[in-house]
Amino acid sequence: MPILRYFSGKCCYKYQLRQKINYLDNVAKRRWLGSNLPRDLMVGAVGANFNAAYEDFMVAHMLTGFKGSRLFYHLLLDFEAGLLSPYQVRLVGLSQCLYLQGLGAMYAWGIHCIPHPHMHVVINSVLPVEGKKLQIRKGNVVEHKIWANKVLLHHKLPLISMWQDDTYLEAIE
Repeated sequence: MPILRYFSGKCCYKYQLRQKINYLDNVAKRRWLGSNLPRDLMVGAVGANFNAAYEDFMVAHMLTGFKGSRLFYHLLLDFEAGLLSPYQVRLVGLSQCLYLQGLGAMYAWGIHCIPHPHMHVVINSVLPVEGKKLQIRKGNVVEHKIWANKVLLHHKLPLISMWQDDTYLEAIE
């Protein structure tokens, strides 16, 4: 069954943000069927330049006065092993991330193939255009799951469970 799971990054520091963004670009995680997949297809960003995502995220925080201690959210879009290729994960995952664009979010993403194709998204906790903090609450997770399920239904894929326990929202990684 597909998973859409947010990790809050509640006690995150600048070095952790940099580590998360670097983790998206882990070449060892892009290995698929004996080959390294092309970087330009497996990582990217919206509202930022992937190669300068850390700096872009921090500028947005600086411009808003570093309100709060949360610098980012980490989103995992996971699919059953063997269900999708990395290229299909890219198509479906980026469609599911259109929900974030609707919020005005800035984010960086990466597709990993180990242990099976899935997508990680690091979302800036500041909405750069509005200059406000992004608040991901349980209602937002439900809305995102509804959006994601519409995408999955369109692609004739299994749906995300709406009944999955959301206590992970406040978990510290």
